[in-house]
Formats: sequence, C-alpha cells, structure tokens
Amino acid sequence: AEPRASDARLDFDNTPKLVESELAQFEKERIEDSQKSLEKFLDGMIAGQKALIVAREGFQKELLAPNLN
Repeated sequence: AEPRASDARLDFDNTPKLVESELAQFEKERIEDSQKSLEKFLDGMIAGQKALIVAREGFQKELLAPNLN
C-alpha cells in the first residue's frame, strides 16, 4: 500500500506541472492560429485593394480617352 500511496502522491504533485505545460502549449497554438487567421485576412484585403486599383485605373483611362463620337 505504501508504494501505491507514494505513486499517487507523485502523480498529484506532478499534476500542476502537467496542467501548466498543457496550458502553455494551448496558448502557443492559439497565438499561431490567430496569426495565421490575421495573415489570411490581410492577404485578402490586400488582394481586394489591388483589384480595386486596377479597376479604378481602367475607369480613369476611359474618362481621359478622347471621345471618338
């Protein structure tokens, strides 16, 4: 019974360390996921702005082109 109690005590003592380790891993993964999501969002916004610039430049060329009527 004594070795079992000793093992149980060791497990009990190690539990906070395990929880702390798991929380640290979770926090690291959460930060990485947030960074990836933000990067995808910003890439999409940049692509949209580039498309808008191209469209506006085309529209501006049409406005400045001589009228052929």
